[in-house]
Amino acid sequence: MQAFGILRARGQKWARGRSSLYGVISALLTSSLSISGTAHAQTIAPLDADQVSRSAEKPISLPGTEKTLSSGANLSLATGSGMPETFGAVPDWDLADYSDVSLAQRSDGTVAEGAKIAPLSYSPPSYSPLSYSPYGPEQADDRPSGRDDRQYRSFGSQFRTVKWEVGAIFAYMTVTQLILIKDVEPFHFQNEGWFGKSTNDLGVDKLTHAFNSYLLAEFLQARIRRKTDGAARGGVTAAVLAAGLMAWSEVFDAHKTYSGWSNQDVISNIAGASFSALRHAVPGLKEKLDFRELIIPNSDIYTFKGKRHFAQQRFLLALQLAGFDRFKESPLRFVELHAGYYGKDFTASDRAQGITPKRRLFFGVGFNLNELFFKRPTSRVARAASSVLDYLQIPYTAVHVH
Repeated sequence: MQAFGILRARGQKWARGRSSLYGVISALLTSSLSISGTAHAQTIAPLDADQVSRSAEKPISLPGTEKTLSSGANLSLATGSGMPETFGAVPDWDLADYSDVSLAQRSDGTVAEGAKIAPLSYSPPSYSPLSYSPYGPEQADDRPSGRDDRQYRSFGSQFRTVKWEVGAIFAYMTVTQLILIKDVEPFHFQNEGWFGKSTNDLGVDKLTHAFNSYLLAEFLQARIRRKTDGAARGGVTAAVLAAGLMAWSEVFDAHKTYSGWSNQDVISNIAGASFSALRHAVPGLKEKLDFRELIIPNSDIYTFKGKRHFAQQRFLLALQLAGFDRFKESPLRFVELHAGYYGKDFTASDRAQGITPKRRLFFGVGFNLNELFFKRPTSRVARAASSVLDYLQIPYTAVHVH
């Protein structure tokens, strides 16, 4: 019974010490909240006075501060608009810097000398990084293609996407050449020259080879890009395939009696296909520079073959000011700058009359019809018309001088 009584007395003493401890902590916390503003202090409901108010026999010194609680001062909650008189000596305490209150309690609940507050060991909270995504819709070039671009990095993978198109062009060339060939000779070469006056067509035929190869490369590149959902640009693959198809056509010329394998034609084919690849490889070049053919109507309106056909053709590079940022909102976006080449007076009848063949470089200014009429085409017809204007110059829509 005596042991039980001792344990009971110690339990009561411990309980009174815990009650005193909670009271001091509650008072300190409430005082700190009252300092941060009147609105916060007014929202705190008073606690039980037995838990909050305690007498101190001797001053309590707080490490790191110059403020003390005088003997006999009561700790009370702030319920008014300012600090209470009994706790106004501790306005600059920062409870975030202190914790683990250790008090030497007496049996009557008073605070003994030597009470102290130990500094808090504080570590800042860790936050997971926020995932950031820019506001607004994705740009066209930033949208996912829908397919893994690594799947179409090789020449073979890109070629397989247009194998049927290549096969159809190959078959067309083969059939038409077999129909056109009348007299067949063994494979032979012929030096046709370039742009000299002594050449048959003043070099216009070489530009025709370059332009046809360029068109083939542009068509195949568009098909590769479409069939891969934009995952593969395919400019180089399309250029190689176009040059190869044009070389196959040259094989038939090598067996014709009136022509032969022309290295000049092959180089022109490669040049045209390479220019297509360059336009798609250099960012922004496609929007700025076009390679076009201009057909000048003659008495037949359009001649399908022969020297009269070559005499109708003019080839030009068109620099579109709308492709430059500084002109996109300017009236100059409707303007194009042209530079090109053509030949005249080189038909058989002209030479028979003794007319000297003429080679002409020309320069000029034209209207950007795409910017005028098809800036944002929505229908298939409008998109088709816009594509045609990238490769054909409409007659009488530009002023040229030579």
